[in-house]
Order: sequence, then C-alpha cells, then structure tokens
Amino acid sequence: MIKLVVFDWNGTLLADTRASVESVNQVLKKLGRAEPLSAKKYRATMTLPILEFYANYGFGRDYLKKSSILIQETFHGHYERRAAKARTRKGARKTLSWLKANGIGSIILSNHLASAISLRLENFRLAHLFSEVLANPDIHSIWKEKNKMRKLQDYLAAKGFAPGEVMLVGDSTEEIEIAKHLGMKSVAITDGFYSPRRLKSSSPDFIIGNLSDLIGVVKKSNGIPAGKKKH
Repeated sequence: MIKLVVFDWNGTLLADTRASVESVNQVLKKLGRAEPLSAKKYRATMTLPILEFYANYGFGRDYLKKSSILIQETFHGHYERRAAKARTRKGARKTLSWLKANGIGSIILSNHLASAISLRLENFRLAHLFSEVLANPDIHSIWKEKNKMRKLQDYLAAKGFAPGEVMLVGDSTEEIEIAKHLGMKSVAITDGFYSPRRLKSSSPDFIIGNLSDLIGVVKKSNGIPAGKKKH
C-alpha cells in the first residue's frame, strides 16, 4: 500500500528543462566551449554530480574544482531568471490534489535549492499539498556529491515509513537507482532532463509521460479499481 509519494522537482514537477539547457550552455560558453548543447544532447549526457557532467565534456577535474564558484554562480544566475517563467508540468495540480484527497502524502526530494522550491510552491499555491521539501541549502552543495538518497533515508527513518509504502517519481536515472537501493517503487517520467532511452535502460517499475498518469499507477499499486475516484 503506497502511503507516500516522493517527487523530484526539476524536470518532474517543474517544466524547466529548457531553462536548464540554456543555463548549462552559459556555463560551457564561460568555460570556453563555443558549441552549445541541444536539448537532445543534454538529455543524452546529463549526469550527477554536476562536476562529472562538465568533466565529460573535456574539462579537467582540477580546473573544474577551482572554477566551481564561477560555474555555480553562472548557472544559477541565468537559471533563476529563466526558470521564473517556467510552470508546473501538465497534470501536477490534479495529481497532487488526488493524492491528498486519498490520504497519500507527498514530499519533494531535490538537488535544487530548498528556498527556491518553497518560494515557487507558494507562488503556484501548491505548498499545502506537500509535507516536506528535502533539498539543498546553498548552490554549492551538489557540486561534488549526490546526497538525495541520504536525505530520503533519514526522512523515512524519522517518519517510520516502510520501503513498500513509498513511491519515488523522477525524470532521471538517479531516482530509479535510489528507489531500487531502498526497496521502493520507481516511476520515471519522460520529457524531463533524461532521454526515454536512458530511463528505460534503468528499468523503472513504471514509465509515464504525464503526471496525471501517476494516479492510475498509484491506484494499481494500491488495488483501487480504475473507475474509483477518491474516498
């Protein structure tokens, strides 16, 4: 029985892929790469921690470490302005409202800034649909390590959720890997930061293209008849 759905933020709840691609290209330009990445190339190569992503484009790790502040400030300086115009992905409000109406909790697990996410949730009038935002305190936290799994482990332990009661939804292979490691259900959503091929190769439990499809996934997992709406 699913009692908690954990959502990634960027590319999953927020339709900000284009903003991220443009911001990465600003960084690559600053580092000396003239050729910008297309959205297709970005989805085929994006990886975390972000240092590894830039290293895969030929920049030395020592150079990247020395340039980390410049890189992060360049990215976020452009991203925040661009992403301010981004909206939630189609079906987000409907799905989140359905989960709450059916007594299923929702939290956010993200590599992004906690303060920025909370502000956007208030602006979207969605804050009341989440019980927690697990994210980073500053723009440099994600530079060298992946810490989403540790955050989620600590949260679940504190709240007493069993792995079989939790479903993790994301647009990258990272969420799929976390779900598998922790023994919970994984749902991959396309049209985010990773290509469908990369998502499929990680073998998530479910793949969806619209957040509204998650309602059917949860119903199936909880044994709720397809035609049944809410309690």
